[in-house]
Amino acid sequence: MKAKVLAVSVVFLFLMIGLSGCDELEELNKPNYIIVKVEMDVRVSINNAESDYSDLPKILINAEIIKDGGERVSDIMTTNEYGYGRPKLKGTFNLYKEQDIVCIANVVLESASNYPEYTFNSAVYTITWEMAKSGTDWGESVTYFPDLKIYPTKNS
Repeated sequence: MKAKVLAVSVVFLFLMIGLSGCDELEELNKPNYIIVKVEMDVRVSINNAESDYSDLPKILINAEIIKDGGERVSDIMTTNEYGYGRPKLKGTFNLYKEQDIVCIANVVLESASNYPEYTFNSAVYTITWEMAKSGTDWGESVTYFPDLKIYPTKNS
C-alpha cells in the first residue's frame, strides 16, 4: 500500500512540476516585439490674419516613417484642395524594446515655386517605445494616426 501511495505521489509531483512549466513555456513563445501600425496624414496650410486657413493645393510632400534600425516607408504625396497630402502614408513595423518610430514630412521645394514668399519647415512626430508599450503586450498590435502639419512662415 505504501508503494502505491508513493508511486501516486511521485506521479502527481511530476505532473504538477510539468504543468507549472507550461506558463513559462508560453512566455518563451511570445514574440519580443510590438506590432505598430502607422497611418500618417500631412497638411500644408497658411494661417491668415483672419484666423482662417488657406490651404496649399498641388504641393509635393516627401513623407517618411522611419523605425530605429533603418526600416522605413516613404512616398511622395500631392496635396489636395484642402492641403492634405494624398494618399496617406501607411506602414507596419515590429517594434523591439527601446526602439522609436519617427514620422517626417518635408515640402519638395520645387513644387512650391508659386509661393516664393514662404519658407517651408519640416514636420516631425515621434512614436516612442514607451508610448507603444503602454497598454500593449508583446506580440499585440497598436495603431497610431499622426497628423503632421506644415505651416510655412512668410519671408521678411
